[in-house]
Amino acid sequence: MMIIQPDGKLHIYQGVGNIGTLSVFDTARVAAEHLDMPWDQCEVIWGSTLKHLPWSSRQGGSQTIHANSRANLAAAMDMKLKLQEIAAKDLGGRPEDYDVSNGRVFRKGNSGSGLSFAQAAKRALELGGKYDGHELPKDLSVITKESAAKLAGLGLMGVVSR
Repeated sequence: MMIIQPDGKLHIYQGVGNIGTLSVFDTARVAAEHLDMPWDQCEVIWGSTLKHLPWSSRQGGSQTIHANSRANLAAAMDMKLKLQEIAAKDLGGRPEDYDVSNGRVFRKGNSGSGLSFAQAAKRALELGGKYDGHELPKDLSVITKESAAKLAGLGLMGVVSR
């Protein structure tokens, strides 16, 4: 589960903790790479269910890497599509006319024509529904739904269906 907040930063919520291998961060980098987001603009949230973390696989070596890297990629893919949809709504064209890189969503071939992630997050809050987490996929785990519901309305939300 992840949120781009109106400050433009990507917050990646991890269901696994840091057991000393730093895999909690390694698996989060997959999301940053898919969105071509500078790592210094990302925050990884982990460690306590009080932080509204998504449901995750148990933590155990290769299972952690496989399951959580894949989940972060799927949530980033969801977020990228939402960014493209928001840009198309506001700037015209189709979602596939837009690309995402360096904290911006922009028309392919014209990186100057687009929105910053901060602008897109603010627009997501105005649009509501699936964009800010008030409408969630029906097949999410109960724990992830409850976590997302508590975070809804903070910005542009990307979640993965299970």
